[in-house]
Amino acid sequence: MTRTDLLAGLLRAAEARSWPLARLDGAAADAPLTGRDADLLAAWHPWAQWRELVLEVATPLGWQLVMSVPKGSCLLLFLARNDAGEFLQVDLHRALSARGIPFADPARLFAASRVEEGARRLDGQDARSVRALEYRLSHGRSRSADAHVTPAHQRTAFGILPPGRLSALAMALLCRPALVLRLVAAKLADRWARRRRPPGVLWALSGPDGAGKTSLLDSLEWTIPRQLASGVRILHTRPFLWPRRSQALAPVAGTAAERPHGKIRSWLRWGLAWLDFRLGHWLHVRPHLVAGRLVLFDRYGFDYIVAPRRRGIDLGDAAVRRLAAAAAPPLGALFLVADPAELVRRKGEATPAEAERQVAAYRALAATTANALLIDTGEQVPAAVTRAALVHMVEVMADHARSDHP
Repeated sequence: MTRTDLLAGLLRAAEARSWPLARLDGAAADAPLTGRDADLLAAWHPWAQWRELVLEVATPLGWQLVMSVPKGSCLLLFLARNDAGEFLQVDLHRALSARGIPFADPARLFAASRVEEGARRLDGQDARSVRALEYRLSHGRSRSADAHVTPAHQRTAFGILPPGRLSALAMALLCRPALVLRLVAAKLADRWARRRRPPGVLWALSGPDGAGKTSLLDSLEWTIPRQLASGVRILHTRPFLWPRRSQALAPVAGTAAERPHGKIRSWLRWGLAWLDFRLGHWLHVRPHLVAGRLVLFDRYGFDYIVAPRRRGIDLGDAAVRRLAAAAAPPLGALFLVADPAELVRRKGEATPAEAERQVAAYRALAATTANALLIDTGEQVPAAVTRAALVHMVEVMADHARSDHP
C-alpha cells in the first residue's frame, strides 16, 4: 500500500470514529501527496489515542511506526514500509500555531468542512488562508489575523502593539484565550514527557578504516531526516565536551610508525574519555534525544575496545572495557567489515595481520551487541549497504516504539 493509501485509510478511520481529521492542504483523501510529509488537522484528543488509531490503520497495510515525537501543538509520526523502502512523516496538528502562537481556531475550520467519500475535507479557501498565515507568522511578517477575525480586532491590536510576534500573541489572547492556555499547558506537558522519556534514539557505526563507514554515513545523513526522525545529529567517537586537539588518530597498531603510550598519559586519557562519555551524554547527546532526533556516532565505545592504542590508551583489556561501558548503550549498532586484504588496499595504514585482527574483533563485538548488524561491504555496492542498514534500523526502531508505548 502506498503513502496515499495509508493517508486515505487514516482519514476514513478517524471519520468512522467521529474524530475530526482533515488534510491541511484542503485536498481530498485520495489525492496524492506532493511533499515528503502529510500535515493533518486533528481534533483535540490525547496523543495516545491518535497514535493507537495510526497503528490500527498502518499495521495491516505493512507500515511500521518507528518514532513519535509529541510537541504540544502537534504530534510527529514517522512511519516506514521496509518491503518497498517507503517512508512517511505524518504531522497531526491539534492547534495551528507558529512560533508557539495559535493563529487559527481548528474548531471553526472543522465547522466549515464537509465529508466526502467517508473522509473529512477542509474548505479550499480556508486551507489556503491557513498556509498563508503560517508563512507570514513564521517569517515575521504577520498581520496576525485569519478569516474568522474581524477587522476591528485587527485595528485594536495593531493600534496598541507593533506588528510582529507580540501583536500576534495579543490577538490570540483577545480572540481565543482558552486555546492559548490549553496550548501552553500541552506544550509544557509534552516537554516534560520528552525529558522524562526522550523519543530520540542513539545509534553507533563502527568498523575498521576502509570498510566504507564514510560513504554509509553520508548516505544516512541525507536519508534519515524526516524519514526515520525529525533530524540527525552525527558525532564522532565521543561527545567531546572540550575541543579536540587533533582530528588525526594515532598510527595504527602493529606498524612501524606506532609509538608507545606511557601509563600516566594513558590513564589521563582514560579519565578524560570516561568523563566525556558520562557527562557529555547529558550535556551534548541527551538534548538531541529529547528533541526527537537520531544521534549517530561515527565510531563509539566499541572502537576503544578494538584499537585503544590508536586513541592514546595503552592499558589492559579490563580497563578499556570499563571505559567502553561508560558510554551510553546505543539502541542499535552497525558494524562494517571487509576482507582484510581489501582494507589494506583501500587505506594502506594497517598491516595485513592487524587488519585481520580488527575484522575478527568487530565480528565478535557484533555477535554480542544487542540490535547489532554486521555488514560485509566487500562485495556490495554502497546503495546495497545503505539499504541493508536502513532495513535494520527500521526493524529495531519499530520494535522499540512498540515496547516504549504499549
